Amino acid sequence: MKSIAVPLLAALAFLAAATDAQPEPEKAPPFTEYPIKPYCTECLKMKLIEGPKRPIRLMEFDGEDVLASIKSRHVIYLEHEDFKLVSTLPGYRFNSHTSERLRLELPLLRKRFPRLRGKMPKLNRHHIAHLFALHMHRVKLEFWELFKTSAASYMCIMNRKNKHEIYLFDSQRDYDRFTDRFTGLQARAGQEIILHTDDAVGFVRPPPPSACLNYWNNTVIHMWIHLLLECQVNNAYNRPAWLDAGFGHWWERREHPGYNTYCYTESREVGHFGSDKWRPRIRRLVVSGKAVDLADYYQQKEMSSLSNMEHGLSFGQVDYILQHKKEELRTFVRLLGNPEHVEQNTAFRTAFGMSIPAFDEEWRDWVRKTYPKR
Repeated sequence: MKSIAVPLLAALAFLAAATDAQPEPEKAPPFTEYPIKPYCTECLKMKLIEGPKRPIRLMEFDGEDVLASIKSRHVIYLEHEDFKLVSTLPGYRFNSHTSERLRLELPLLRKRFPRLRGKMPKLNRHHIAHLFALHMHRVKLEFWELFKTSAASYMCIMNRKNKHEIYLFDSQRDYDRFTDRFTGLQARAGQEIILHTDDAVGFVRPPPPSACLNYWNNTVIHMWIHLLLECQVNNAYNRPAWLDAGFGHWWERREHPGYNTYCYTESREVGHFGSDKWRPRIRRLVVSGKAVDLADYYQQKEMSSLSNMEHGLSFGQVDYILQHKKEELRTFVRLLGNPEHVEQNTAFRTAFGMSIPAFDEEWRDWVRKTYPKR
């Protein structure tokens, strides 16, 4: 036995040495700067970037006309590789309550604006526009990592011929003036407007009811995730409302759990999910038997049709999927985007290998075991 063991150990040692000698696979470089330098009207004025002033195209119109219609002295226009950002947001100071994820962009912001000093710098409106552009880019890369995609995975610009258009207004009056002139829709109560013009997609936001940096960040990321998910399903209008809502809430709460934007009109009820403790509330609903079945709202395609409870439960279901069923999620979303328009129940059963009720029960069991009581 000993004569056999010695050569075997020697062989294993050789294989281990050979394995150790193999070069490690190259890791993707960390997010240290925009892939390309963004074009910014303010940066051009300040001579932070070179080149002549560019013509701007927004909402199928000459961009100068669009920006002039807002009549704000503080419009910042910033163009990234796959989105255009128009912002009239004011400056904000970083503080101890500022989302840790938003603080990730401070080193890059300082790289572009070296005069920013201190751990909690005061940002002007120009800085704020770049801060959100940086953060949207980071979130996009994280979303692509989840779905194992890249810019090359899509047709044109994430399955659109033109770039996303994002409009953030600090003034309700500017928002009203803009929506009257260019969208044909107006929502004084604070409704989001998804644009489908010029073969681009975007969102228009009035000021949040309690405007602060964290609230703005949660609002922007929530809406941005809706757009990224739409692109992921190849812009097919075959997105289950529970999945769309759950994604928005999950990524928003990842930014900061203390601010619930609900896209303002997704659910006007405060109900079970008005505070920051969503997981304990989901657990109580499940344990008490009061949580409605996923099958009852699975076929809904409009987020506005979901109740407050269904929004919270959707967050929990996406929470479970992102922790335990990422491969199944990728298959599911790919099937939803199939040009053949695969029926949602068929797509779910094919991707997850189970029926909606079976998944619902599996998820409930996980909630009982893992979600905190308080």
